[in-house]
Amino acid sequence: MGARVRYALLLASGVAVALCLVDAPLPVSALSGEPLVPPVPFVPISAAPAETLDAALRQRHIHREAMQRLPGGGFRFVDPQPSWRPGTDALRAAQPILAASAQGDAHATYRMFEIVERCLSPPDAPTLRDCERLLAATQIAQRDWLSLAASQGSLQAGVRYATNAKACRARAATYLWRAARLGNAEALLGLAEGHLGGMPVRRDPVKAYAFYLAWVRLSPTFATLALDRRYGGDLTPAQKQTARLRSQDIHRACCRPRQRVH
Repeated sequence: MGARVRYALLLASGVAVALCLVDAPLPVSALSGEPLVPPVPFVPISAAPAETLDAALRQRHIHREAMQRLPGGGFRFVDPQPSWRPGTDALRAAQPILAASAQGDAHATYRMFEIVERCLSPPDAPTLRDCERLLAATQIAQRDWLSLAASQGSLQAGVRYATNAKACRARAATYLWRAARLGNAEALLGLAEGHLGGMPVRRDPVKAYAFYLAWVRLSPTFATLALDRRYGGDLTPAQKQTARLRSQDIHRACCRPRQRVH
């Protein structure tokens, strides 16, 4: 490989990293008390973030039908009524959603992602026929709706984006922290997994167990012996006790009843 080619590849890699970090502020969370870089010790909640779940609902960063409140506080994502059903033309169903997305409606943009994703992986030939016109519109079918929805503020898109192996690390962490602050169960478990494996946040097995325990606090049905062993099996009794105390702080910060969602 020539020197010019190596230089071009290096430059392209640097540009990709720079673009990944543009408009992606390092998260400082009441849940963790730390920015992504550099790592600092865990700090319990000191000040709640300004955004609330009510505000996210008003701004259509999530729809009420897409969330289910949990007995221990917080919420999890659920599938609302689909915006498009097989047996109808997907492009026609997408038209009003496209218009709302163009106006900055994050929830509408996430619904576009769902429609396109389903059309790109149709289960049968009739569904493929329903998707034919939408897939022919390459400006729709080839657009990265998930990243757009996440950048517009969609909580579902942000958490889904963070599970992508090709996701920008800084953005993925920011999206997870934000959803976790607002009480989202999937984001709490995502942070448990992230701290266990070191992506997209710093590896910290004690925090991994703490976020897992905070997730379990949202619903007793979440707890399983296999998951408890996964996140806490290698910890000492003292580390587990530290994680239990941290999980209380996390739960108080994200999920204790402090706001009504009508």
